[in-house]
Amino acid sequence: MACDIVIDAVIGYSNAGNSPDSIVVKGRAQEIPGGLLEIEVENKPANTSQILNIQVTPNHSAMENWTAIFDNPEVACGGRIKVHARSSENPDCCATPYNETLRCETREPEPVHVQTRWDFDCGACNEHNKRPVTVQAILTATANVAVEATLRQQIGAHPDPASDPALVNGSNTASLTLTHQADFVEGDYVFYVDVTTPADCENDALAVTIPKCETTTPPPDPIHVQTHWQINYDNCTSEDKRPASIQVSLTAPGSEAIEATLRQQIGTTADPATDPALENGSGNGSLNLTHSGTFDPGNYTFYIEIATPADCDNAVITMNVPTCEKREVPVEPPPVERPRHCQLFGILWMILLFCFVISIATGTISGTGTAAATAVLFAFMAVFICDCGIKKWSKATALSARAALLVMIILQIMGLTVSVVAPSLILIAFFVGAGYVRWKTGGKF
Repeated sequence: MACDIVIDAVIGYSNAGNSPDSIVVKGRAQEIPGGLLEIEVENKPANTSQILNIQVTPNHSAMENWTAIFDNPEVACGGRIKVHARSSENPDCCATPYNETLRCETREPEPVHVQTRWDFDCGACNEHNKRPVTVQAILTATANVAVEATLRQQIGAHPDPASDPALVNGSNTASLTLTHQADFVEGDYVFYVDVTTPADCENDALAVTIPKCETTTPPPDPIHVQTHWQINYDNCTSEDKRPASIQVSLTAPGSEAIEATLRQQIGTTADPATDPALENGSGNGSLNLTHSGTFDPGNYTFYIEIATPADCDNAVITMNVPTCEKREVPVEPPPVERPRHCQLFGILWMILLFCFVISIATGTISGTGTAAATAVLFAFMAVFICDCGIKKWSKATALSARAALLVMIILQIMGLTVSVVAPSLILIAFFVGAGYVRWKTGGKF
């Protein structure tokens, strides 16, 4: 079939007044080369025109409907109008022109709809067992019109703008955002948007459930126990061990109870199940534990196992026992060998003493003879003690004997008579002294 174009209707549409908002041209076409139609509307009184190109199916073998819409046309309703429809590639393929007055119809405006998008955020519980909640409604109108609305919380079973509390309201053009933030307890809640402009818009609602807050007691602040160690060492014993004392002082804030055990670590790590307990105790605010013992030189590890307060770290200390210094064993000096003449002097002195006593007792010697015999006896005793004595007091005794001998000689030179009693007493005193010396020296003279 050949190219064919038909104009079926030309209608103007207006909301109000004599000027149409648009002109709608409807028609049919077939076998259009390239599928492109050119529609022209002429305003005869003003001698102006508008052209619109529309696409149809190329070379379609059957008649196909087409529509061309001219916005803001330059023609009034009832005015003379001429419409052309032709193929863009083949101007000879054209429709019979529409050459009549413009018939207009009043078009009802399309209703404006307001779409609502909700955002909801529920946070963690606060110290009042409430959750911070954010409710946001984003309203968008389908036309560039004013939007006025109120975000409300539904109290009853159904929305009631007259009694439901208004959370936030506002107005704007084309779009509006309403946001409300508050703390809520657990439960089910319904929020809705009360749209007052545009009119007759449906109120959109949001139903939410706020979870229950789990009541938790915050853990108490940790209690710190301070530890102070003191170690004292003493001199080594005869077994080359060193006495030592370990004292640990524990302090806690206030009058907090303390219960602890002082243990000695046996293995490479602390093990309260096997390490021996040296001391234990308890107190309020402070506690002192002391242990004493003798230790071989070396390193020893001790620690405090704190049972109360709980979760306290065990304090550890290493004791380094110093090495004992070697002690020199006193060596007794070898016995002094007395000269042989000491023994001879002792024997001679005993003989003279015996003879002297017998002579005095029998009256063989008297007067000057007694004095001379006493002097001889003292001389032997002085020499013996000075030469063979081993104690310091022996020297003092020898000096005394020499002094007595000197006094006796001086008295004899002066011709004075010396009583036999005085020399006898002196002799007896020295005899006792000599016997004591012999006893102290074990008779070795």
